Amino acid sequence: MDNLRAAHAWSCDAGEFGPALQLASALQRLWIARGRFREGVAGFDAAFTDERYRDADVAPNVWVRAAADAGQLAVWFSVPASLQRAEEALAAARPTR
Repeated sequence: MDNLRAAHAWSCDAGEFGPALQLASALQRLWIARGRFREGVAGFDAAFTDERYRDADVAPNVWVRAAADAGQLAVWFSVPASLQRAEEALAAARPTR
């Protein structure tokens, strides 16, 4: 876990938010299974709330999944989730005609 935390922190520090969000999403099941909701929410927040973060700089499939995973963890942890981010992710995930 220490190596995973270090990789996530390095990604955020370097402004590499795509890999940081991918790692946070990959660890979501672990956080839920172990009851580590706070750590999971903090992992997503570290990327999403960084002043350098922009949704457009992250691959759409990565940020859509991260938004969904972050919302699910927020529900488990009973903290507010970003409704706007969830709506944007839902719109992006819908197939275009």
